[in-house]
Amino acid sequence: DQVIQQLIIETLLLQEAEAQGVMPTDDEVEMQLLLMKSQFGNNDQIFAQYLRQYGIDEARLREEIVLTYVLNRLAVLGVTVTEEETREFFETNKDELVRVRARHILVDTEEEAREILAQLQAGEDFAALAQEYSQDGSAASGGDLGFFGKGQMVQPFEDAVFALAEGEISDVVQSQFGYHLIKLEERQEPEFSDVEESLR
Repeated sequence: DQVIQQLIIETLLLQEAEAQGVMPTDDEVEMQLLLMKSQFGNNDQIFAQYLRQYGIDEARLREEIVLTYVLNRLAVLGVTVTEEETREFFETNKDELVRVRARHILVDTEEEAREILAQLQAGEDFAALAQEYSQDGSAASGGDLGFFGKGQMVQPFEDAVFALAEGEISDVVQSQFGYHLIKLEERQEPEFSDVEESLR
């Protein structure tokens, strides 16, 4: 009964999406599928194993992508947001929209982290020490994590990095991955014009 109910709901959703003209194109579905595959290093075997783990195949995944797209589009159909509402949301949530670029060094023990911190305090180069000691995949690029916003890193790491000033290095920060030293390279305060469309 549950399966039949699910199929009925999906059919009705797709009929409504067709009627409202909000069905995704084949290219949009393919792009989303490629994006998902890229998260597995574009390794088809690992991706297939992931799908088997959830009991679906690629054909069903495509259907899920279409349904998610349709639900998202139908949910906002007919909804209008004014510039004033968007600006008010921006001002209220400005701190949450800050993006930062940071480097980190990840090691297994607090003792090792403190030894590296002493070297940093003595003036040694953060990127060079990251290449030498960090056990993270970013070590090859000197610990550079690129730009990211809030909600993208584990909480202890996020709390530490967003509390830093540009150029500042954190104390030792512990997370479930180990012990981090973090250097804030750059902080980007959002401009309303840059984020207005996505916020709207």
